[in-house]
Amino acid sequence: MWLPIMGLLIGVALGLLTDIKIPEEYSNYLSIAVLAALDTLFGGIRAYLQEIYDEKVFISGFFLIYY
Repeated sequence: MWLPIMGLLIGVALGLLTDIKIPEEYSNYLSIAVLAALDTLFGGIRAYLQEIYDEKVFISGFFLIYY
């Protein structure tokens, strides 16, 4: 349980400490990518709670949803 929390803290710290600028042209694509990632994440959580979780489906959905 500590690994996801540590990853979140590291990601937030890197986001606050770096000065990354995303061009306005990519803002629509970024918002769609974030929504797709959240959809996959919550789908994986739901499948885990229903005890039908399959790691192959989760990984393929997470990486192939952007095509």
